Amino acid sequence: MSSINAEVEYHLKILEKKGLLNGKKIVLFGLSDYSYQLIRILKQNGHSVYAIIDNNISLHNRMNGNSRIRIWYTGKFFEYFDNNYIFLLMSGYYKEMKSQLEEQGYIDQIHIFQMAQIEKSGLWDALNHTRMNSYLLDIKRGRKLHKQLLEKYGSDIRILLFAGHSLGDVFLMGHYIKEYLKAHKNCLFIFEVPTLRQLAEDLDFGQTLYMENVWPLINYAKVCGFDKVNMEHLHQTVGAHFRIGVKMLYYMNYTLMHSYRALFELPYTAKPNAQRIKCQNNVDEYFKKYGLLKEKTVILAPNAQSFSLIQRDFWELLAKKLYTKGFSVCTNVASKDEEVIPGTIPVFIKLNDIQEFAEEAGYFIALRSGLCDILCNCSCKKIVLYHFILDIDTDCIQYLS
Repeated sequence: MSSINAEVEYHLKILEKKGLLNGKKIVLFGLSDYSYQLIRILKQNGHSVYAIIDNNISLHNRMNGNSRIRIWYTGKFFEYFDNNYIFLLMSGYYKEMKSQLEEQGYIDQIHIFQMAQIEKSGLWDALNHTRMNSYLLDIKRGRKLHKQLLEKYGSDIRILLFAGHSLGDVFLMGHYIKEYLKAHKNCLFIFEVPTLRQLAEDLDFGQTLYMENVWPLINYAKVCGFDKVNMEHLHQTVGAHFRIGVKMLYYMNYTLMHSYRALFELPYTAKPNAQRIKCQNNVDEYFKKYGLLKEKTVILAPNAQSFSLIQRDFWELLAKKLYTKGFSVCTNVASKDEEVIPGTIPVFIKLNDIQEFAEEAGYFIALRSGLCDILCNCSCKKIVLYHFILDIDTDCIQYLS
């Protein structure tokens, strides 16, 4: 990737030297790992991206992660010609993309520029010798790790692997953990994220372990068979249930919690136990520190990992209207990289305190995220926004928790 970065930097300097970017709207063609890399390099050099276009219609009108760049379906984007567009291409399908742009009247070396030469990846590339060797080494590491775990925790240990970063999944699984541990006495839950392991401990998951990379174990289990080595890949299973679950919402009173019950292979009669994270601090201190009103504070949570972000204009307008109604308004930020809604107070609330803080604040408006799951049992008033169309005949739904 470093050689590709150097090539991008080289072409970017040429464009800058010739003044070809001045007054232009930069458009990237194709959403991929390369486009993320290109966005980063452009930003480092003081350039912003106007839009990303893609031939995948399902991506239309989404926002690209924290960069908040709108993604357009090419069929919609090409409805109007704009001479101020400059298309930066970085794909193995450069020739096809260039031809598609030229059909719309855009000209190579005036509107269209290739930022790096990328080779097409195909079946042979996926199965080449280097990658296969790497995969085999991963399996060997997994076998060694598995042996070490059996020696430490016992030959009957059931290992449950969580390769994701979702707080919500871990929290919702916790609703059935007591029932699951009754049936499986010797279990070990392994997480790639320390925060998730801590949450699992707070929710009494039993034996937990942090491991920087669980994929060697997952790949080893794939080869042997998960049942044969008494392992389970939790997050992948939840993902499969989630995709099915969205289509099934409200069919025979189905909710996402049914998926977690199925995940743990519990009987239909098993009931979820509402979870509460033990508060570690006096939440009054948060209200004093940030100057917020108890029972009249709206927590805005516009950031999410799994859903496309909603345009910032929406949140700004919402915050202004809430202020006119006498509310204090804050933006929940989990890290310094998350954007704060202009005019609101940025707040960082520890995970152990967020439930009690939300109840004292009174109101919570969020893009669907794991935080919505964390607060699903709280008494505050909640509005959860979905940035996609559900295949159900209603405009207002309960959120998936």
